[in-house]
Amino acid sequence: MKNRKTFLIVGLGTFGSAIARVLYNAGKTVIGLERDKDTASACRGILTDVYIGNATERVTYESIGIDTVETAIVSLGNNMEASILAVLHLRELHVPYIIAKAVNDDHKKILRILGAHETVFPEKDTAVRLAQTLINPNLIDYLPLGEDVSIVEVAPPDDWVGKSLRELDLRRRMHITILAIRDTVNDRIIANPDPDSIIKESDALLIIGNDRDLQRLTRS
Repeated sequence: MKNRKTFLIVGLGTFGSAIARVLYNAGKTVIGLERDKDTASACRGILTDVYIGNATERVTYESIGIDTVETAIVSLGNNMEASILAVLHLRELHVPYIIAKAVNDDHKKILRILGAHETVFPEKDTAVRLAQTLINPNLIDYLPLGEDVSIVEVAPPDDWVGKSLRELDLRRRMHITILAIRDTVNDRIIANPDPDSIIKESDALLIIGNDRDLQRLTRS
């Protein structure tokens, strides 16, 4: 997600309200648009302002001062038609950055064609991450980046412990790159670690690479 100053959350269900809470607690200006009055009322404490209205109507966005919004996040549950219309209106009103929740691949394609800059699959992404951690015992976390490239956080294989990154030569041997090392004892993160850094058993490694190469690592 881009680091924009003013956020509009369209739809304050579970996903939308969770994003709103995090952004608001981080000190961001967050406004919400929700059709259901009770839902809108329940979210007033986690938003800078809340508007009640129909997300499928262009006039709704014009009435809330859409020109002040730099990032809009469309989260309208499984209502594909509503999210499609919302993205269309936001794009026509020149919102600089639009993120939309998609429910399937076809929905994602339509949203991107209409102008969504980014799409997310919350349920699918969570399911994939859980499945990956179940498949790969030493996998701590998993973040797909698209185009068969991912970032994983893994415990170091036994034969890596006590060796330096220079000795392991992972970029040449395995076509993967260690972005950071997390010291789980001191809860300290070393970004872009020195080639002479020694891997400890207590370390967690943040690695980027092609999915095929990462699978060889995490299943070893």
